[in-house]
Amino acid sequence: MIIHAMTASFGKLQNETLTLKPGLNVIHAPNEWGKSTWCAFLLAMLYGIDTSARASRGVLPDKTRYAPWSGVPMSGRMDITWQGRDITLERSTKGRIPMGQFAAYETQSHLPVPELTAENCGLKLLGVERSVFLRAGFLRFSDLPVTADETLRQRLNALVTTGDESGDAETLSQKLKALKNACRHNTTGQLPQAEAEAMRIQRALEELEGLGRQIDTVRKQQQELCEQEKLLLNHREALAFEASREYRQQLSAAQAKADLYEEQLKALKEACGELPPAEELEKTLSQAQRLQEAWEGLQSQAQLLPPPPSQPVPPIPFRSLTGEEAILRAEEDAAAYSRLESSQPTPSRGYLLPGAGIILLGVVLLALQQWILGGVAALLGLASLAGGFYLAKAKAQKIQQEHKKKAEDFLSRYAPLAPGVWTDAARDYSRKLEAYEAALTTSVAARQELQEEMGQIQNKIREIGGNQPLSGIIRSLQGDLQLHRDLEEARKRWDAARETAETLRKAQKEVPPPQMPDSLTYSEAQTRQLLEGLEIKKHQAQLNLGNLQGRMAALGQPEELERQKAQVEGRIALLKDWQAALELSLTTLEAAKQELQRRFAPQISRRAQELFSRLTGGRYNRLTLGTDFGLQVAAQEDVTLHSAQYPSDGTVDQLYLSLRLAVAEALTPEAPLILDDALVRFDDARLKITLEVLGQEAKEKQVLLFTCQRREENYVKP
Repeated sequence: MIIHAMTASFGKLQNETLTLKPGLNVIHAPNEWGKSTWCAFLLAMLYGIDTSARASRGVLPDKTRYAPWSGVPMSGRMDITWQGRDITLERSTKGRIPMGQFAAYETQSHLPVPELTAENCGLKLLGVERSVFLRAGFLRFSDLPVTADETLRQRLNALVTTGDESGDAETLSQKLKALKNACRHNTTGQLPQAEAEAMRIQRALEELEGLGRQIDTVRKQQQELCEQEKLLLNHREALAFEASREYRQQLSAAQAKADLYEEQLKALKEACGELPPAEELEKTLSQAQRLQEAWEGLQSQAQLLPPPPSQPVPPIPFRSLTGEEAILRAEEDAAAYSRLESSQPTPSRGYLLPGAGIILLGVVLLALQQWILGGVAALLGLASLAGGFYLAKAKAQKIQQEHKKKAEDFLSRYAPLAPGVWTDAARDYSRKLEAYEAALTTSVAARQELQEEMGQIQNKIREIGGNQPLSGIIRSLQGDLQLHRDLEEARKRWDAARETAETLRKAQKEVPPPQMPDSLTYSEAQTRQLLEGLEIKKHQAQLNLGNLQGRMAALGQPEELERQKAQVEGRIALLKDWQAALELSLTTLEAAKQELQRRFAPQISRRAQELFSRLTGGRYNRLTLGTDFGLQVAAQEDVTLHSAQYPSDGTVDQLYLSLRLAVAEALTPEAPLILDDALVRFDDARLKITLEVLGQEAKEKQVLLFTCQRREENYVKP
């Protein structure tokens, strides 16, 4: 297979193209240019991306590590020549599966290449699985050593033992083992299955025999149960015949009871004939009971009413006076008494005026020089003035006596009250009188309201029962209602008794005597219980019989089982012979394979030794390879072999490169040889030799050498 060009959107590669040629291709580029990314892309185009891989020990899976940095879906294209045909491979992201969409078509005609699929592309083009290609034709500096791999081991074994890497030595061994397992495997082997089938048939025959005995036992039990049932049924007929006489007696008693209840019902109907309906009586009784409760409540209220207030006793001066009149009189009497106490009667001047007039006349006469008349007039005036003064004084004393008498009358009337509190006493009496009148008004109103309510209740009582007492009305109503209830109960009793009699009459039938003499003493309930138990036992016995017969039918006929047993035993004998033949074949094949495998390591070792000796300029001339790919080497001057890790790092790289080239020649003769910085630790001399070897390899296959050094590029320049 020749790769012409690769275009990738993969990791850091953003729709970039790498163009190649047949033979040796030296791709020189600095670090982080994308050399390892192109190598990973080539693997992804051939074998796809493992979407189940997970990060492990800090190593990211390819689906994450090489996701395009630009964020576009992962995709790529590769133009190749395979078996003389120019083919284009395309992969792109399908849904969430990177590189899951695959297409292969002829480059010029675009006709599909159906033999290439996403799953078999690498195996079909290179002839090996991915794990084999990674250990043969794909060389990276990070993993030059060839690690053990079962697929690689099988291909190398087949190549050595049969001369063809797809040979059948290993396959034949596996087929023989598979046949042996198919014959003798503990669970799925034909021989254990046949032996198990023989045991099953034998157990079935033994089970059939046991089931036959159980069926005989069950049938005997059924016969015994039928005999017991026959006796119990006869006993039930005898009990029924005996009960028929008692039944007629019960019917007669039931009819008599119904007649008695009918007479009672008629009497109650007559008693209730004039009464109002029960609903009306219930309503009237409820109303009467409410009236009784209301009347009792009013009586309780009347008992709780306070007694009428007592009229205050008026002081003697205020008797028969209202409060205002008492206050007015007290104020007037107090004022009058005060005037009497404060007044001092004086002689009246009227008694002195005549004498004064006569004296004045005498003065005038004297002035007129009427000395005699004037003197007489003056004397008469003095006498008249003295008499008038006496009369005025007598009058004043009389008035004073009258005032004293009036004052004493006032004090006597208001005794023992002092004059200063007469008005206060009147006001106190007025207040008491007002409080009395207010309390009297309230008491009278409450009693009047209570009397009105009681009058209303009495009117309602008279509407219900006339002048009859309320308690008598209630008792009468209750009695009438009880008659209605008694009537209803009597009707129910009569209906029930009549129904019972009718039921007994309908159920009455002729009962024949028992067919056989009866010696059992069970009651009817016991007989019924025993019959029910027998029915259950018969049903269970029938179920058991059906179950046993079903099991026998499922097991098959004894004759058929015997025939099957003979067939299985013959098959067991044949399988045992077949097993012995397979074991002999496996033993013989294993011995032959071990003999041939002794040549496996020498064949690979020989080619690897030739290459290693050449790469090291003939310094190392001995090399051995174990079946686990462990290497031992020896230089010319060494007596014994050493581990492959014994030489320098560069020599170790050359050793593993030799082994890789030998394995690639054996397993991938037409696949490209990919080297990713695999020669970085080679010195100039050995690098030159290695490039010469790779140039010879490039004559047979395409070689892609990715390197970060210019040495390789300089050496291959013409």
